Order: sequence, then C-alpha cells, then structure tokens
Amino acid sequence: MSGSARALDARWFGLWSILALVAVAIVTRAAAFGNPLLHIDDQYYLLVGKAINHGQLPYVDIWDRKPIGLFLIYAAIARLGGSGVEEYQLVAGLFAVATAWVVTRLAGRIANRQGALLAGIVYLATLVPFGGQGGQSPVFYNLLIAGAALSFVRAAERSTRLVPAALAAMVVCGLALTVKQVSLVEGIYFGLCFLVLAHGRQWPPLRLVGLAAAMIALALLPALLAALYYFAHGHLGEYIFANFISIFFKADQGARSREFGVLFLLVFMVPLALAAIIGKIMRYPRGASADVRSIFWSAWMVAALLGIMLIPNFYDHYDLPLIAPLCVSAATILGRRTGPAFAAALVLIAWSEGSMLNVAANRDGKRAFEAMALKLDQARNGGCLYVAGGPPLLYDRAGDCRLTRFQFPDHLGAINEAAALGTDQQLELARILRLRPAVLVRQTYPTSDATPHSLSQVAAALVRDYRRIMVRRVPIQRSFRVFEIWQRRDLPPPHD
Repeated sequence: MSGSARALDARWFGLWSILALVAVAIVTRAAAFGNPLLHIDDQYYLLVGKAINHGQLPYVDIWDRKPIGLFLIYAAIARLGGSGVEEYQLVAGLFAVATAWVVTRLAGRIANRQGALLAGIVYLATLVPFGGQGGQSPVFYNLLIAGAALSFVRAAERSTRLVPAALAAMVVCGLALTVKQVSLVEGIYFGLCFLVLAHGRQWPPLRLVGLAAAMIALALLPALLAALYYFAHGHLGEYIFANFISIFFKADQGARSREFGVLFLLVFMVPLALAAIIGKIMRYPRGASADVRSIFWSAWMVAALLGIMLIPNFYDHYDLPLIAPLCVSAATILGRRTGPAFAAALVLIAWSEGSMLNVAANRDGKRAFEAMALKLDQARNGGCLYVAGGPPLLYDRAGDCRLTRFQFPDHLGAINEAAALGTDQQLELARILRLRPAVLVRQTYPTSDATPHSLSQVAAALVRDYRRIMVRRVPIQRSFRVFEIWQRRDLPPPHD
C-alpha cells in the first residue's frame, strides 16, 4: 500500500472511530440525560456557575472547596441557555468522547487499531459506574491529563520538539489543577517524565534546570492568576482557605467508607486493572529491555492511583482519573483475537452496576424535581428558600433570595464538614433559621452522615413554625432519598 493510500485509510479509520465513540457515548449516557437529580455535585457546580453569571464570587458569596476552573466551565455552560441541566450533560458527553478519542490515540502507540478503538469504547463505558455519567470534575480534566500524556509520547517519539511539547503539557496540567487539585500528582509525574527524557538526550544540567523552572511556572500560572484576582478584590484569604486548607479539616468518614470503596473497586475496577496489567506484561515480558516510553504507561497508572490515595474518604467519582491510563494499557490485550470478548466483558461489568440503562429511575428523578420546583414556586410567596437537605439546584428557583453562602446541604449538615468551613456550623444554621425562610427542604432518609445538632435544630424549627406540604421518595444513585418540603405557617398554603 502506498503512503497516500495508507494516509487515506488512516483518515477513514479515524472518522469511523469518532462516529463509533459518539454512538457509545450516546448509548451509555442517554438514560440519564435531562435528569437534574443525577448527582448532587453536578447540581451544585451548575448552581455556582449560574451564580458567577449573576455577579457572585465563589468562596465569598457562594462557598465550596473545588477550584475555580470547574466553576468557570459550568458558568460558560450556563450561558448556553435553557435550564443548564441538558446543556452540562451534553458538554460533559463531548468531553468524554474527546477524552476517549485521545485514549485511542495513545493506545495506538502500543496496540493495533482494534485494541485502540476498544480502549476508547471501554473508557466511555467504565465512566458510568464511577459516577461519570454526568459532569463530575474528572470527566472534564481527564481530557487535559490525557492530552498531556499524548504530548509526552509525541516528544518521546521525536514527532514533535521536546520543549514545546513539555511547555504545552504543563499548561494543560495547570488548567487541570484549576478543575481538581489532585491532578497535581499526575502533573508532577508528567513534568518528571519530560526531564528524564531530556536527560536521556544528554541535556546539560543548566538547561534541565531551565526547563524545570519553565514547566513549574506554566503549571502554576492558572492558579496564580486566580489567586491574584482574589487578592485584587480583597478576598485572597477566602480563596486560599477554600482551595488549599479546608480539605485538611474535613473529617475522615471512617473505616466503613474505606471498606465500601475497596469493595466497589474490586467489583468494577479490578477487571479493567487486570486487563491493564496483563497488557503490560504482554508488551514487556520479564527480561525485556525497556525505555522511557515503556515505563511511562505503568508509571502513569501509579501516579493516577497516588492522586486518589491523597483523599481519605471514598466517593465513586474519585476513581475516574484511573480509567484513562488503565484503558490505554489494556489496549494491548484488547487488540488480540480475544480482544472483543474482553471488551464485551468489561462493558458488561460496567452495565451491571445499573446506571447505564436505568431509564425509569432517571425519568422519576426528573419528574420529582419538577414537582418539587413547582411546589416551591407556589409556596414561597416571594420569600426565601433554605435547603437543609435535598437538591441544591432548587435554589435556582428562588432567585437572589439566598440566606447563606453555604448552599451545598452537607456543608451545614454533615458531620465530616463541621470543622472544615471556616465558620461555626451550628451558629450559621441557627442564624439561618432565625431568618425564618418561607420554605425549607430537608432530607429524612438517609441521614446517617448528618450531625445530631443540625437534625435537632431543623426539627425544632419545623415543629414551631412550619407545616409539611410535600413528601417525595426519589431514586438516586443505586438507592433512594426521601425529601420533604415545609412551608412557614403564616403564609397561605399552596394550591394542589
């Protein structure tokens, strides 16, 4: 086959690969599309994004500890119009497809076309059981991290110059750092990889130091620019506390959380990890020589794992950064004759978690949110809303009437947040209740993570001043929640 024919064949394969990845993304994400209650984190990120568009400042007017880049992504999405729910899920799906495409490009370095494409397909499917069906932060920054990996591989192959590749990789790693702090570990790893590559090319020490300094500066630049913005507006302290300090005061959820996390990983991630390890062994059996590129794939998996281990508590979406490097390494075995069967097994494992085709639960979630929002509209009479427990996106129906900057329910209600807010949890909740919000939403099941003080404070206020106007049982994330809406007694009751 001539060079031009090979190029044409590669372009056609690339086109069909993109179409296949888009189709897989639609199949794996369609069931949840349009459900505002898909994940409480996604709701809150969208709420903060909308607040930014209305002139509010994260960490000051509305509080969370996620980096500013994530909220800016959601602010941009909120400008697309609509409710923002379908829009963020569509944009997140595009990011997932783009990341899967980069995974295929990376996997193509160590596997054939079949293995590369199947690696991208498995990536999209494996996102779902780990909370990546919507807009969790790794769905966005995995693309940046995978892009940095591709930049290094191209430099190692000498298909691009080392210095531009290194600097470009550090820019995207810096952007990833503004989306999720734990991406710092992978960013450091990629920086070290470039330095090892330069050292292997006999760079003098002074030149290596210069490259390291330039990479560090570019990687930290986005976060420094954000810090300078907050400094210029007199809120540097709030920025630093929320982004870099508060997480260390968040309490450990205990052994039960870790045990559940290990069990969840064993069921849904270990099969993919085994495929990745087998792929590594197949590429480089014992005694085979290895260069910086061969070591890179295995060490990337370790770096992603170390980033996860920085966080003591378990949440399923914390494992999402592992999926891309595992899928790339697994491409070797996926490229063999039995590869399609392996890929089908991995997709089936992801499907068995239940979220991928759970149309009924997502439909019920959408209807429940719309019913609660309508009831709030009827019950507020222009007054303020306080969500003590429940969907934070309900605040979007209350306009500018916000009684606290802590609008994520767990911040003022969860035990592990008590010392991590920079303010007294009990005093802030008491202040809100003294303002007598027109409508109060609470969650009555489950409440195992709630502080006894928050439960008793809210319950006392409800008995004293409120009447219950709605109870809704909603399926959410492999379980269900029970939400109650209470209206202040001195207001006219809503019409049924």
